[in-house]
Amino acid sequence: MKLPLRLPDALQFADPTVFAVAGSLAEQVGLGAPNLYAEAGARFLAAHLLLTMNRSTVQSRQRNAGNDLTDQRLHRVLEFMENNFARDVTLQTLAGEAGISLFHFTRLFKAKVGVTPHRYVVLLRMQHARSLLRRTDLSIAEVALESGYAHLGHFAAAFKREFGLLPRAFRGQERP
Repeated sequence: MKLPLRLPDALQFADPTVFAVAGSLAEQVGLGAPNLYAEAGARFLAAHLLLTMNRSTVQSRQRNAGNDLTDQRLHRVLEFMENNFARDVTLQTLAGEAGISLFHFTRLFKAKVGVTPHRYVVLLRMQHARSLLRRTDLSIAEVALESGYAHLGHFAAAFKREFGLLPRAFRGQERP
């Protein structure tokens, strides 16, 4: 008993070779071609698809190789950020440090680190500020400048968002 052979209306990809061979197989099965014909066609399609998929995978890897944030590249960027958090560093500079495009950098950084590059810099600045407030007698304005904030108001607002206290209150709480 022969089941009717029905080709799908559409493929998930466009491949003229697959389309032509599938059409020919359907036609020949309809004409009563022997199983050997169908087996040969299936083997050809399998080989063709394996070669095509392998070729496209290699090309995709080659295209994306320069836009991957490897552990080594990430380490280089994080080290750069830790050494330069007090400066105004652009995303373009960070992407350049990673050796990948700006388009890919922000997305990949967040995927690997869990926060955006901007948020990571803010965290570094706040950790440094907290440490300075605990361990030094620098004025709040000096701590702000040392932590990368040019404006005391911006620093105080960021510090309060991060720790729930203004810098002066934090310092008073830390010292008896």
